[in-house]
Amino acid sequence: GTSLRHMTMVLSRLLVLLALACVATARGPNGGRNLPSESEINEIGYQRALRSQQRKFSERSPQIGSWDSADPGAIIEMRMNSTVGVVLDNVPQEIRQSLIAYLSAQGTEYWLDRARRQIDLTWYKLVWRMYWTDFEELQIGLPPKSIWNVNLVSTPSVFQDEALFDGHHVLAVDYVFTAYLLTSKESVPDSSAALTELWGSTFMDYVLPVDPDYPLQRLGKACMDEAEFPPGSMDTMNGHSFYDYDCAGVADPDTYVPEAYACHITAPFPSEDCATVVSEVVGTVPTNMYFTRLPFDNDLADSVRIELDQPSDNADIAPQSERVGKNRITYTYITEGACSIEEGCSGLGWRRLLRFDGTSVNVGSATMHIGRVTSMSGSPDPSPGATDALDMVQNHVYEFSECHQHMHFQHYSSYHYGTGMDCNPFTNLNSVGQACSAADPCSESDTDHSCSLGTKLAWCLESINRELNSERIPLNSPYWLCAYQGITVGWADEYIAGIPCQWVDVTDIELPAGDYPLSFTTNQQGLLCEGDLLRNETGSVIFEPTTPPLLSQKGFQINRPLCNYTKDYQKNDFAVANAKYSPSGSFINDACTSLSHSFERDCGWIEWHPLLTCEAGETVSFNVSAFAKTGSAAADLGLVYRVCESSHVLKQGTACSHTDALAYGQLVHGASVASTFTCPTARADDEPGGLFSLYVAPYMSGVTLGSPANIATGYYVSDGERISFNPTTTTSTTRAPTSTTGSNVQNDAIHVQPLISMVTMLIVSVLSFM
Repeated sequence: GTSLRHMTMVLSRLLVLLALACVATARGPNGGRNLPSESEINEIGYQRALRSQQRKFSERSPQIGSWDSADPGAIIEMRMNSTVGVVLDNVPQEIRQSLIAYLSAQGTEYWLDRARRQIDLTWYKLVWRMYWTDFEELQIGLPPKSIWNVNLVSTPSVFQDEALFDGHHVLAVDYVFTAYLLTSKESVPDSSAALTELWGSTFMDYVLPVDPDYPLQRLGKACMDEAEFPPGSMDTMNGHSFYDYDCAGVADPDTYVPEAYACHITAPFPSEDCATVVSEVVGTVPTNMYFTRLPFDNDLADSVRIELDQPSDNADIAPQSERVGKNRITYTYITEGACSIEEGCSGLGWRRLLRFDGTSVNVGSATMHIGRVTSMSGSPDPSPGATDALDMVQNHVYEFSECHQHMHFQHYSSYHYGTGMDCNPFTNLNSVGQACSAADPCSESDTDHSCSLGTKLAWCLESINRELNSERIPLNSPYWLCAYQGITVGWADEYIAGIPCQWVDVTDIELPAGDYPLSFTTNQQGLLCEGDLLRNETGSVIFEPTTPPLLSQKGFQINRPLCNYTKDYQKNDFAVANAKYSPSGSFINDACTSLSHSFERDCGWIEWHPLLTCEAGETVSFNVSAFAKTGSAAADLGLVYRVCESSHVLKQGTACSHTDALAYGQLVHGASVASTFTCPTARADDEPGGLFSLYVAPYMSGVTLGSPANIATGYYVSDGERISFNPTTTTSTTRAPTSTTGSNVQNDAIHVQPLISMVTMLIVSVLSFM
């Protein structure tokens, strides 16, 4: 059985690779990334959007075998056969067989969860499918996960064969993914002419990593497509949203000037193609996502329909509490000149930022249409059909940002976190009528710092997720560029956690550890018409001054469009979810939500000491050892460690992600690991460098580590796990850390001195495995 499965997988892989080679040749050496210029793409996108808006399916001639005109909608089946696994190459030989046995014994849900994470990697190419179809065909987006069907079709097997997964050692299972898109039949031709035929089919080709975990940590930026995101949006928790196998490397990273709509926008730029990196680091799975037009079936439609009972007759924008609940605290260093300073959403230096997903769904029955808000020069462009957008620019609802070099929709949303009196989202206006921010708080009354506020200026309304699934929801949307904005019925605009200013700055908040409400409010100032626009005798929208007056960033008064609002339209303009707060630490200290292993993961870490000092800019060499086994199968797989920069001002370690770590590695019981890192250098006068922190975690999540023992004396419990950390610098002298303005860490820090006669300078311990 295993031999037959192996032969079948090899043959299938060869056939798909041959098909991919033919497709890649047709597109050019850089796959989907050989693109027109920025102005040409915006013009193509705009014209394509107008064509989609103006198309009437009734004008098409009936085709033999096409859908029945009496059908209330269309059903499109999505199907993908794939293989998902765990790459074992970097697992030490001492524990590899133990890990294979442990993972093989996991239930079905463990492998289904991994399959879903691999399916997530298809998202980018489906949402911006236009780049792969010469702009002729629009999106076919993934449906909500609640209607995904993932079925395993094999049991876990070990592979280590040059013909499969590029020769990587992999524990893998096969699965089949299916989902059913219930949509308006009139919208189908804009996604694919083939799908207008009953049983008509089309596909998107993919090459996916066999192990879907940690795409940014493992693959670096080579596979990250930033074309549709603000610069600096990627982090280790959202890498799946950027995955694009067609991304090519940069020939000369040192001199490269980013091109509009190219994969790589922010430095440092990768020199290798994604295809090379995936093959070398993880191993590839070539596959196709197939789309097939099915006969309309009422029972099937009923089983996959996601719809509201009584949608509004007009556009109705609703932020989603579930997405607000996807939040995390990160440490980020903000420098002078950062756009977040200009926007007033953070302070300078090391900041603790509560990031979250901001998702707004149009749950109404009419499109929230903005149109074309800008030309590439930053001036409004009065193109046909975009008069309303031009009015929005002239009335300063939109304003050009020199920092970001694109238009900003101002005062679209506001964020609030904590319990203070100013956390009421409908009273948080400051003296000039602007939404409050950390840089410009609402009032002096909130002296207990129990509330933190934020506002988002840089909103670009695009339709990127199809959140509803019914006969009235289009299969696609014309609003997929910042140059042409709006939210289609049933679709959502989403700002994922990681995008700059998609956060609340909680650095200075003063609250005890606990869960507190985090809220996300849209259209608080009524700048979007969730109702019927009022127009004058020439058909132009009428605007009125905002009261109290709202000012733009450049100091102009903002006018709002007159609107006959739908009754109670503000009832769903507010979303709230709890967010955990602690005076220190970040998301890496949170418990893992799924079974995870490897030093690359960013969950389940414990801070062992936040303030260790070294000589700024010098090389620190150290050994880390793990001792006695515990008898627990998961615990005996070992431990992992991570070294992060620390902050003089905050007097805390920065609980860094894997990609920001100074050093990291895995500890196998009874073995010692040697490593080096460069001691942090000065960032500013109040952050002179020379300070770092140590974090540890069990190799396998779900194992509980006890609290650290008395580090200064090296105390540990004899029946627990002992870790010894033996650091040394390359310098021959040591100095006490320099006192800095507003910071004094001498009393809290342990200074790293040269290792003498194998003396352990720091011993920490795990008190218990549970």
